[in-house]
Amino acid sequence: GVATFNTAISGVIKATVDGGGSLGTFILSTFEFDGEGWSRNFPTSSIAGSSLGDPGAFSNWESSGGNPDGYFSLSEPDGPRQDFALVPPKFLGNLAGLSNPRLEFDYRHTAGAAAIFRLTVRLLGAASAFEWNSSSPPPSAWTHFRLALETPTFQRTSGAATLAQALANVERIEISM
Repeated sequence: GVATFNTAISGVIKATVDGGGSLGTFILSTFEFDGEGWSRNFPTSSIAGSSLGDPGAFSNWESSGGNPDGYFSLSEPDGPRQDFALVPPKFLGNLAGLSNPRLEFDYRHTAGAAAIFRLTVRLLGAASAFEWNSSSPPPSAWTHFRLALETPTFQRTSGAATLAQALANVERIEISM
């Protein structure tokens, strides 16, 4: 990709975790009324394997322009760097009891030149980190992603726990933007 320094870049997201039962169990962010507790990866976290974002980046809730309503955005005004949105506490905890759990989200690259980084989703739990990466950078149109919370979708990048052990106590989920 081509990088232009000192040019703002940003992306937006909507997310769901669901699985289990005939009707399913859902943890959902719609962003209809506010940012629903979503944040960014700054300042540093004590959770092993967590990423640290750029202090110059900022997040925001937008009431319209999402897919279909509001959305959470993360902007990097200092040029092309990969930063991460953090899911709120309602997405964390014991996800191991869900049948066929998955993380679904809509994503759109919104500003600057075409995206140069692949999307990354990091799941941290049981002192281990697991990661999924898209095959290519995201487009500038809303795109739906559906990730099964299972191996081989998520590969361990640090620690010794299995994904099942991490899912029993998810401490943090990061989605690159």
